[in-house]
Amino acid sequence: MATLSPTSLPNWNRMRILVNTITQNRARSLRRLLASLRNTYYVDDEVVPISFNMDSRVDAATLNTVNSSDTEPVLINKTCPS
Repeated sequence: MATLSPTSLPNWNRMRILVNTITQNRARSLRRLLASLRNTYYVDDEVVPISFNMDSRVDAATLNTVNSSDTEPVLINKTCPS
C-alpha cells in the first residue's frame, strides 16, 4: 500500500474481477470452470463478467457449452463458505 498513489489509495480494496476464457474443444473443462466460478466466494463483487474466445475450429460440444451458458456476467454466490 505504501506505493499506491494518493488518488488510488481510497480504492485500494475495490477489486473488480473479469474472466476472459480462451477455450477450444474442451467442453468438459469449460463446464467445470463455469461451475467453479459460480460457486466461488468473491469479496465485494456481485457479478463477474465472463467473455469467451475461440476460433472457427471450435467443436460442437464446446460451442454448445458456451451458447447454453449464460454469457451475461455470472451471478456470484455471496454466502461466505464456512
